[in-house]
This record gives sequence, structure tokens and C-alpha cells, in this order.
Amino acid sequence: MSRSPRSLRWTVLDAALIAALLHAASCTLTDGSFTPTEIDALTPDAGPLPADAPREVVASPEPVSSEPVSSDPAPAEPMTPSEPDAGASNACQGAEQQAGCPLLQSPPPAAAASPECVGNADCASLHCEGGACIPASCTDGISNQGESGVDCAGPCSARCPEGGGCAAGEDCADGLFCSESARLCTRASCVDDARNGNESATDCGGSCPPCPVGTACGANADCATGVCRAGVCAAPSCNDGLLNQNESAADCGGRCDPCTPGRACRADDDCDSDVCDNRGCAQGIARCCQPPRCNDGVRNGSEPFIDCGNAQCGACPIGSQCARNADCDSGLCQGGTCRVQPCEDRQRNGTETDVDCGGTAAACARCALGQLCQVAQDCGAGASCLGGRCANCGNSQRDGTETDVDCGGVCGACGPGQACDLDTECDRGVCQDGRCCGGNGADCTRCARALAGTVSCETNAGANAAQCNAFLQCLADNPGACPTRLTADCSDAGAVCDAARFGGNGSPGVVVADSIIGTSQCLF
Repeated sequence: MSRSPRSLRWTVLDAALIAALLHAASCTLTDGSFTPTEIDALTPDAGPLPADAPREVVASPEPVSSEPVSSDPAPAEPMTPSEPDAGASNACQGAEQQAGCPLLQSPPPAAAASPECVGNADCASLHCEGGACIPASCTDGISNQGESGVDCAGPCSARCPEGGGCAAGEDCADGLFCSESARLCTRASCVDDARNGNESATDCGGSCPPCPVGTACGANADCATGVCRAGVCAAPSCNDGLLNQNESAADCGGRCDPCTPGRACRADDDCDSDVCDNRGCAQGIARCCQPPRCNDGVRNGSEPFIDCGNAQCGACPIGSQCARNADCDSGLCQGGTCRVQPCEDRQRNGTETDVDCGGTAAACARCALGQLCQVAQDCGAGASCLGGRCANCGNSQRDGTETDVDCGGVCGACGPGQACDLDTECDRGVCQDGRCCGGNGADCTRCARALAGTVSCETNAGANAAQCNAFLQCLADNPGACPTRLTADCSDAGAVCDAARFGGNGSPGVVVADSIIGTSQCLF
């Protein structure tokens, strides 16, 4: 009879299933003479399969011919691992049963692989993903591989942020510290009652306010006093090697001992020399202590008195303090003060007749010419006391009060042409332009107008007074050309004082002028 391929596929499949079921029911069908009864036609319409029959659909065998099924069934196609016949496999287990299961000669499918992990806790890396453990990394978002926080510290280069886990301060990012209690990176605070951040003590030191005396410190800057000794803030002192308190330089000046020369100062009393100045200071020092000098106005160094009294500075000047005569350059120390020796005080005192001379004191010098005297003994050798002044009017020298050689002053009047200061110092009573007038030379005509004396152009020349005065002035203005009235080139025609210009020799004005000159005993 003819069978369609679809009917044949179901016949073979169902035959195999039935044989498996029978074998499972009795497990006695081990005789090799068993021949399965041919089933005429099995179609999907033949009825439902037993409830416990497997329902997997196996691969279709190769198409078979339309001949009746042989009593020795052909071997079934091997099942692929992806399509196991679970029922047949379970019914035919073991080598002794395979002879009765000719359709299941292929090996059973391999068991499915079990997963490597179910959760992160199953992995050393604490990272389970898709059933597999993933190696730890610094970007997996998990705190693993020795990290103190998530993906930070430990083997990771990143430092942990605020709130991240930490084991030590170096695990945290800059500006954070590792809280000892919470083991979290925390932002440091100077008021959190804990020593953290870069504090040297609780809430002080480092970037917090400096610490008081007695608290821990790591550097001078940690202390309010600026002094950190043996790890503890200490009070400032004059031997701490620091510039503090009100010192002008480290450990000197201010409340400490004065500073030595060259060290910084603010005032004179900062220095052992008592002199603070800007002279010779090192670079960066505005004012420094100066070494003692003999002109600094201060008693310093080995000076017994201000700027004097020792071998370096010498004896003390007048007015300085002293203890003995040798301290003074005057050789006289009276009442603790260097004083001038008698007759050296530049004052007229005692019996002196003039400043530091004359009188009866043997230590006083004799007065010089021109100085005051009372007797000749007040004056130097060879001098006389004339008119109360020392003078020597016969030594052919101009000295003393003389205005010219041996004349003037206390030595009597000077003649025409000699030097004078006053009219009384001239024998003619007229001193004109520093010289005495009169005589028979140029000094006569040079002073013609001044020598008029009692003879007056105004009263004797009448209307010609102006010509008289003009003629006398012309003679006085030209002493070189007119040493006398009638000198050539003086009053002749065409001369500098041509008489014709003043009315002629016989005019009243010139006649009166000649009378004035004659009265002064000048030659015409």
C-alpha cells in the first residue's frame, strides 16, 4: 500500500516510542528474536499519545520507499545533541539495554555547564556579571582589590573624594583627611574638636589658627608665639633664636639685651653702642647698630666720658666732663668740667686790660699794639700806652691803630696823601676817599672842593658861584692832569679844566676858586 512521507515519518516515530514504552514497562524484552509488529498506518489522527510519552519532535529521517516495513527496522538517524529524546534516553541506560533499543545508538547529550557565579560575593573580584566573575579594575564602580574606597586608593592612582572610604590620610584627595572613627574622607575643620587635616593639635596648627603655649606643634608657624620647641609650643624668650617679642633682631633689642654693631635696630637703645643709623648696614637692613666712634655724641666703647678721655679719642675739650686735669686738653679740670686756663677763656676778666692780656696776672700775655692798656707794662716790648692803647709810633711800620706808617690812630695826624679813616686823622682836617687832603701836589687839587673851609663859592662868588663850584669839581675829578692849579693841560686853553669855560682867569668864580685852593696852601 502506498504511504505518504508524512505518514511514514509518524509511523517510524511512533514505532520507536511504542517500543520504548514496552521496554520500560516490562524490561523483559531482551530476546533478539523480537520483531515489532507492523503498524499499518499511523497518522496524527490516530489518537493522542500516552501521557508519559515524550513529545519532542526529532529530525525527520530520510524518505523511505513505499515497500512494507521490514521486520528488522532500519537504524534510526542519530539524534543531535540539540534534540535529545529524553524518554528513550532514560529508558535505555546501560550497555546491557542498548541491544533492545536499536533506535538510540547516539551518545546522550552533554549536561549544560553550571554558572561560574550568581552574585558578586561569589567572586574574589566582587564583580559577577552574566554569571561570570569579572577581573577587578579601578573603573568597575566596586570597592575591591584592596581599594579603601570605590575605585580609589590602594592600587588605584586616584585619591578618594569626600565621603569615600579610607584607611589613612594619604588615601584622601587634597584638602581631606581620613576620619579615625568613620574611616571616611572628610573635609578638615578647625572647629570639629578633632585633630585632623594638617593640624598639629586639635583644631590648631597647620592651616588652622596657631596653637597656644603647651600644645603640640611641628613647626614654629604652628604656634601663636612662633616658638616650637621639642614639639611643644613655648613662650618666646631672648635665646630662642627667633625674632619675636619686640626684638629688633633675633634675641636682641627691645626687651632683650642690646644688639651688637651691624644688627638690625629701630632706636638707639636697641644697640650696645647707643647709636642706630643706616650707615654701613647689610643689604635688606634699613638701620643697624653702629660701632662706637669718637664723634657720635654718645659715651660708648671704652670712653670714660662722651667721645673723649681715652687713648683712642684723646683728651676732652672745654666744657666736657672730667675727673682730673689729664682728662682735659686745657689741662684744667674744675668742678668735674674741663675749663680754660686763666687768660685763655677769650673773655676780658680778672685784671686783664683787654681780652686775655695785660693786667697783673703773670699767666696772661702782654697786649698787642692797638689793644687796650692802662700802663706801658700792659703792652708788649717796645710799645707804649698812648691814649689807652698799646702803640709803637716810631718803628717805621703800620701797626696797632695806625692808619698809615707811624700815623693815625693813637700816633697822631697824617699828612696830605697818607691813609686815613677820619678827618681828625689828617693834619689838614680833611680825609677824602681814604686819604688826607692838602699839600702842594695832587692831594691838594683832588680835595679842592672839600678844602674850601671857610671860603665859600656861594658867599664870595655871587652870581658866579656855580662857575666857582664847577671849576673846583673839575680839578678834583682830574688829579692826574691837575696836580696843581696851573699845571700844563689842566687850566690852559683847550685843557681839561680850561679856565675860559668857567669865565676866564679873572672872572669872579675862578678868582674865588683860586682863593680856596690858596687857603689850603696848594700851589697854583
